[in-house]
Amino acid sequence: MEGIEKESSEQIIQKRKEKIFSWLKKPENLIFSLIFLGIIILRFYYFWITKNQPVWWDESEYLSAAKNYAGIVDYTL
Repeated sequence: MEGIEKESSEQIIQKRKEKIFSWLKKPENLIFSLIFLGIIILRFYYFWITKNQPVWWDESEYLSAAKNYAGIVDYTL
């Protein structure tokens, strides 16, 4: 065990950066990463817009049907 040198955290970080940059040098990997990042940003955007919305429209349809089945709301006026 004495011959094995332990790497410092800076060396480990540098190796990881080199792996990431070498992976991103391929055009298909770069395009994939950009599309994936765009999708994540789009998801957060719509999540941020609807943060105060209590239920989605499809969920409210199910809740409305459940109230009708339970007899709480009568839609046969």
